[in-house]
Amino acid sequence: MSGENASHPELPSFVPASLVAAFPVIEILLGGWLISGVCRFGAWLVALTTFFIFSMVALSQVRAGVADCGCFGSAVTVPPWLTLTLDISVILALLICRTRWTGWPEISAGITVAFRTATVGVVLLSIGAGYSYWRYGSVVAGVAAFAGMPVAVTTPVVDVGRVPVGEITTGTVEVISLTGSEEQVAYISMKCKCAEFDLPATLPPERATPIGFRLRAPNEPGAFRRPAVVKSSAGEVRFEMVGVAVASQ
Repeated sequence: MSGENASHPELPSFVPASLVAAFPVIEILLGGWLISGVCRFGAWLVALTTFFIFSMVALSQVRAGVADCGCFGSAVTVPPWLTLTLDISVILALLICRTRWTGWPEISAGITVAFRTATVGVVLLSIGAGYSYWRYGSVVAGVAAFAGMPVAVTTPVVDVGRVPVGEITTGTVEVISLTGSEEQVAYISMKCKCAEFDLPATLPPERATPIGFRLRAPNEPGAFRRPAVVKSSAGEVRFEMVGVAVASQ
């Protein structure tokens, strides 16, 4: 398993964990290509391959019992079984509505369309990311603000790295108020009693505030995932702490 996926055993080894957050953007760009009608066979082939990869990721998450596919960060929670159903439906629709190969000139035109579409996507994403960093200090916070979320965690997945089994590791999780006013974080709930947070905490408007935590690793070696919910005076936001518990030498 690659180093990037060490804390994400539910993902196939050929899919980097950082790529999952880009899935919605890939779907939008691919949808635009399909609607354009340019290079239909190339678009069909790329779409079929893309949604096959999506389905493999969703299936791995379902088998691992993951509650959120992670496609939209902490802004929206979507169960993997729902994305798996959607992906399989799209694959079946593509197979039923398959198009014919019309020769290499179409592939050449498709490459041109794909390049132009990707260029437009990169430019739009860069503008959105730049504005999010300028206004909120992170892309995740910008997406959450666009979705109308009252609060956001700047890093929806906090990776604590490798921790000896049963030992305590420390770190911070950054929370930001998107309401335009000061908010209070009373507590952060978790299913396990394995973490303590420096609470209560005050969140200034539109400025990330670090909240310290002390997390105890499981008593058995292996990757672990600890879902958590931030309870603030404006609303709730979910995040996860992940890591790998290693046997003591």
